[in-house]
This record gives sequence, C-alpha cells and structure tokens, in this order.
Amino acid sequence: MYKLIHKFRKSLATAAAVVMLSAGSTAQADNNITILGGPVGGGWYMIASGMAEIIQSTYPELVVRVVPGGGLVNPPRVGTGDADFALSLSVNTEMAMKGGDPYEEAYEDIRSVAWGFNTTVYQVVAREEVPVNTFDEIISEKFAAKLATPGMQTMGGWTVKKLFNEYDVSIDDVKDWGGAHYQGSHSRSGDLLRDGQANILMTLLPLPAPNILEVSNVRKLKFLPMSDELMGKMVEKYGYGRGEIPVDAYKGAIQIDKPIPALTIASGLIANANLSDEVVYKVTKALMDNADRVRKIHRSMVTFVPGEIAKAENRGNIGLHPGAQKYFEEAGINYQ
Repeated sequence: MYKLIHKFRKSLATAAAVVMLSAGSTAQADNNITILGGPVGGGWYMIASGMAEIIQSTYPELVVRVVPGGGLVNPPRVGTGDADFALSLSVNTEMAMKGGDPYEEAYEDIRSVAWGFNTTVYQVVAREEVPVNTFDEIISEKFAAKLATPGMQTMGGWTVKKLFNEYDVSIDDVKDWGGAHYQGSHSRSGDLLRDGQANILMTLLPLPAPNILEVSNVRKLKFLPMSDELMGKMVEKYGYGRGEIPVDAYKGAIQIDKPIPALTIASGLIANANLSDEVVYKVTKALMDNADRVRKIHRSMVTFVPGEIAKAENRGNIGLHPGAQKYFEEAGINYQ
C-alpha cells in the first residue's frame, strides 16, 4: 500500500495544477505556505481553495498555494515538510504519526490546527432490487456484488478492504462469487450504479454524498447498514467513530425509516510541526474569526462553529500546533 501512496505523492508533486494567490514579490519565504486539498474538482480541493482565499484576504502578507492531494497521501506530505498544511482525516493521520497500516514509517512532525470542519460518513448503498439488506448479508449470502468504490489508494478504498477483512474475505473472494469491483472517482462510481454496471456503491463522504444524491433522483436505492459488531471492531481497531445517516439526509430521495448507524471520521486541518508559531496562529485565526465565510465554502461545512470544534469527536491523539494553541487560548476556547 505504501508504494502506491509514494507513487501517488510523486505524481501529485510533479503534475499538480495549483491555485496561486500572490501577495507580491516582496513576501518573505517564511510567509509562502502550501495547503493540500483533494483531487481537482472534488470537495476538498474546493474547501482548501476557499480557505486560501480567506487566509489571503485576512493576512495579505501570506502567499498561499493550493495543491491537489488525497486522504492517504496528505499526512505523509505534511509530516515530511513537503507541504505546510493539509486537509486530513483523523483516523489515517494518527496512523501516519505512529507508522501503522497503511504506512510503513512514522511521520512524527504532524500537528493539528483544528478538527471538526465537517464529518465524513461511510455509506453503503445498493440498487433497490439487490436481494440483500445489510452489509453483513453480502458475505453470509456470498452475494455476487458488483462493487463501485473509490481507488484503493484512498481512505475510502482502504476502508473497503478493512471491512471485508473483518470477515476474512477479500475483494477477490467477491469476484469468485461472480461479482466485480470497479474503482474510480466519486462521479464514476455514481455513473456505474446508475447504469447498472455496479449494484452496490461504497464511499466515504460527507452527507449527502453528491454521487449518491444524483443517482437517487433516477434510481431507487437503499442503504445497507453494518452490524453493531462490525462497527464496534472498526471503532476499536482503527479509531472510527459511531454516527448515523439521518432519515432526511437525502431529502426523501432514498426511503430511510429510521436513522442508520454508520462509521464516521472527523476531518480537519493539519500542519507541519516545524512551521513558525506566528504563521500557524495567523492561519488559525483567519479561519476561526471568519467562520461565517468558512461555512459558505462547501455545504458539508454548515455545522462548523469555532466554539464547538473543541468538542469534535474521533480526532485521535494528535497534538495541537503551538500556534493554534495560542489562538484557542486567546479566544477562550478550551481545545484539548
């Protein structure tokens, strides 16, 4: 897995398109900062670009560059100093710091700026005619699932493998049952489900997932909940949180009679430990003091409230950068 991550990092570093928000040629080198988002066109890239605009307008002396990234590759790139800041997920960020699967080495120079910008939810949705009603039945019935998932180099794809591994089953086993596995972008996964090439979509996205919402407008879909036992193992082993898919998450496009238990991961902003306290303080202050603007960047961030992020769950044991700590202390926010 790490070789895939390393290869992906190199391709991003050499081929990434960037958004440059320039403060002028007199800016000091210490004020040149990089923020990693997600793939171009995706939610994280949009969020990182929106954050950059807010930071730039608040502190014109900062030169902010937004670079594409991804859930698994962002923590190592921040830990090595290849990037200054990055959007990240709590589960794999803590793994990166410890050197745990899927990382073969530890990246100790990662610090938190803040968690709780939004929450990602693991969602398993099927076409209505699929003859299973829970995730567990895919395995117990050896159902020939035609799965559409994110690429295996992403956190969403990594989660797919871990879920099946809890039953001593792999994607290859699913194929042996007559199934199939399609990897690709979120939009491609949705297209496959809509057109019937795939009959089950598994994804890790904030609610509502755009690709699921789009398909639900033309196809009848149903969620396949996980068992409490399976969720408990994922929480205990990997640090996922317990959340739910509310009945109104898809505004009636998908019939949900009662909230569906689901795995969650907190998302946030991380920074390299060696960044100056002043720069991290300014970035933190720009985002927190402009929370109304942050909420408008992306619909998944409407719940972002600075006074509440200190209570964000599932953010792991990732220490705050001193610059961020300074801001929270000044603001009277008890961020532990």
